[in-house]
Amino acid sequence: RAALEESRLQNEAKAKQLQDSQDSSEAQVAELQSELLHQAELVEESRKDAVVSLADQLAQKDAEAAKQARQMRMDLEAVLAQLQAKTGAENEVGWDETTSAGLEDQQKHEIGADG
Repeated sequence: RAALEESRLQNEAKAKQLQDSQDSSEAQVAELQSELLHQAELVEESRKDAVVSLADQLAQKDAEAAKQARQMRMDLEAVLAQLQAKTGAENEVGWDETTSAGLEDQQKHEIGADG
């Protein structure tokens, strides 16, 4: 009878030890899941920051391209004005508002295609 009692106590101690080990493992799993979630949040935050940064860069490049296109148009109009002044005949050059609007549309299209 004493041997049975001793065996029962040993089994209970082993069961307690196994339960403690399982509880510890579950706590480690929960901690790792929490850390993984935190890392995923950091990655998402970093991704969003990168997207915002790229959008800012694209907006800046778009603004620069639009500025350059306006400057080019002004330069072309100045050259045209000089040519017209030299020739003294506006329509001989073949430039009118329709041509100007067509060039502007073409520039917008080219700027849009370049990104």
